Amino acid sequence: MIGLIVPYKNLELGSEVLWKNVKEEIETTRDGYLIFDDTVMNKKYSRKIELVRRQYSGSEHTVVRGIGVVNCLYFHPKTEQCADNRLSYL
Repeated sequence: MIGLIVPYKNLELGSEVLWKNVKEEIETTRDGYLIFDDTVMNKKYSRKIELVRRQYSGSEHTVVRGIGVVNCLYFHPKTEQCADNRLSYL
């Protein structure tokens, strides 16, 4: 799995910068899949973390205090190669 982690929440990582970092390692194909997944990291005991917001959690079926994250995954079905990137904190 190829991953690119951005440690700073205010850092804008555009598609050009992302592609520049991973293009040598990814074999693209028209049969490939681009998968997006959003999730909420539950932080119900956190009161001072800047990214914590009240938002709906599908797994909890209610509004929780948490950090929203969107992940992007590229999957190549023939080579089973994966490349992932955490896109943003919501």
